[in-house]
Amino acid sequence: MNSNVRVRKAGVILILLSLLNLIGCSAIDKDTATQTTTALQEKYGEEFEVTSIGNRLGTANNDSVTSYVHPKSNSSILFKATMDTKGKLISDNYIVRKIGNEIENIISTHFKNNSLNAQAIVYAYGADSSESVDTTIGLEEYIETYKPKIFIATIILEDSSDLNSASIIASYESIYKNLFGVGFQSDVKVISNKDYEEASLQLRKTTDVNETWFNHYKVVHSFILDVNEEGVSMSEPDLKTIIEGNK
Repeated sequence: MNSNVRVRKAGVILILLSLLNLIGCSAIDKDTATQTTTALQEKYGEEFEVTSIGNRLGTANNDSVTSYVHPKSNSSILFKATMDTKGKLISDNYIVRKIGNEIENIISTHFKNNSLNAQAIVYAYGADSSESVDTTIGLEEYIETYKPKIFIATIILEDSSDLNSASIIASYESIYKNLFGVGFQSDVKVISNKDYEEASLQLRKTTDVNETWFNHYKVVHSFILDVNEEGVSMSEPDLKTIIEGNK
């Protein structure tokens, strides 16, 4: 047989095998999505939608798969749900992300009040609400019930002519007033005006980020800022030095 013919046949076989693999994975993903949304609906009494399948059989024993899910009523509350290979729900962080989303909206609103665009991902630290199925719980009740020690945030800010230390400090002070006495720590990245919209969009599509995530965007400034009952952790002049020093 001509070597070119053999190569072409091998290529066709590889393509067919790839298509069969894709079809198989698609069917598995569909089954996983159905099992996940069914289990979550039974737990919380709401309808959910899987946006993507994450770590498939991603443990040492290859016995679980993680999906990214949101309630159909609110696509901005993205969370993780992990199923075992028998279709049993192992864990999810719906309530934690629901509360986080409420704080994220508070952060965006108060930065907007100071003419700044901001997007955040927030988690509660020191509060175990993993057994909660109360989807009506709000931030104040969550704090009273589970007593989080602190809220931890990753915040992106848009670089603009309105960006200044006074506006940032004022935003933090007003945000804290809405957290019912619980402080928060934040890793802040100021993203270039050109990249901010895309970064904001992608941040809303994930549940957590690391330093590598920011490699896709131009980070103009970076700093850590906390706020608690004693106030904001950095003075306005010091923050001004960071911002202006990086220009």
